[in-house]
Amino acid sequence: MAEEDQVVTVDQDLGVAEGARNLGYAHMSVESALGKTLYDYDSTMGRDLTLIMHLKLWLKVFKRLLRPSSLLWVSQNFNPPAPQRVKTKVLQRYAFLEGNWIETGTYLGDTTRFLAKTFPSARVTSLEPDFTLFSFNKSRLRKFQNIKLVNSASENSLDDLVSNETSTINLWLDGHFSGDITFRGQTLSPILEELQIIERNIPRLKVCVFVDDIRDFSGDEQTGYPSKNKLVEWANRNNCEWHIEMDIFIAKSRVW
Repeated sequence: MAEEDQVVTVDQDLGVAEGARNLGYAHMSVESALGKTLYDYDSTMGRDLTLIMHLKLWLKVFKRLLRPSSLLWVSQNFNPPAPQRVKTKVLQRYAFLEGNWIETGTYLGDTTRFLAKTFPSARVTSLEPDFTLFSFNKSRLRKFQNIKLVNSASENSLDDLVSNETSTINLWLDGHFSGDITFRGQTLSPILEELQIIERNIPRLKVCVFVDDIRDFSGDEQTGYPSKNKLVEWANRNNCEWHIEMDIFIAKSRVW
């Protein structure tokens, strides 16, 4: 049997040759035709899965809006965590009004949206390493001209962002792993590396640093959560006033 006859026989046995021609792949090899078909199928499935994930994230947004979080917080004797709108009021109260914002961990974009609306003259840059959350927020927050979303972890991109600031900056550090589809790096929280990056730039910058979920800072540095005293030492070393409010550690440059 001739070699070309062998090829046709194999193609016919697999049922691919005719299918490839019907799909317009007559000049492709069997492998190329089959690969292209599978790629088209995967692309369609990928778009469908993305849509499903975005719908699930929107449900989380609406659930947050409808949940009586303030009443639940009161019923729990004001134990942390505080409701979202209570925490954002803390950011508004202590931030440098003239400063831009950098946020680590966009998640559903609620805080990002609040900052963009409350500080319309500021640039709000939010780092989100998870691509599904990043793409969801690209859609959700697209009307805000002062928001810049970056699909990257703070360990990779915070240094460049802080280095590009020239005078005053507010930082909302909330990029820790918290279940769901949030990103998990080598540690649960990248806070130690984030603070080191900020410290290198403090001599030329005025900063207000907000660290969320201070209740989790137990001193187990293997998880990325140092002790609260480490944050206090960092603030004192960098000439920052500090205090804790609504489960947020706040360190703000002293202004003379």
